[in-house]
Amino acid sequence: MNYIHQSNVLIFPNYPQTWGLTALEAIALGVPTIVSDGSGVSEVLKDKQHALIYPKGSVSKLYKAMLYCLKNRKGVSTMSKSGQIYVLSRFTWARYADEVVLITQSIL
Repeated sequence: MNYIHQSNVLIFPNYPQTWGLTALEAIALGVPTIVSDGSGVSEVLKDKQHALIYPKGSVSKLYKAMLYCLKNRKGVSTMSKSGQIYVLSRFTWARYADEVVLITQSIL
């Protein structure tokens, strides 16, 4: 976590990827994050609201996302704060436990 927290940006180009916990951890730490749309986590994030999302395999779009992070400090700061609030309110162990209990009760 220290390495991620000290980073200026986290790039998560994985695909296919079943989820993407590292990307969520970075966002939770307030680190600007770039993910490919081939990662599972891209399905729960909004582009430029929580993270930057680019088409998998597109080096030019990844490059543009990286430039955006370098040139648009205010927009990246706003995105990082919004993403951090989103992740910390939605992806917690307590919330996961509550949802497991609800699912279990509905099955029984």
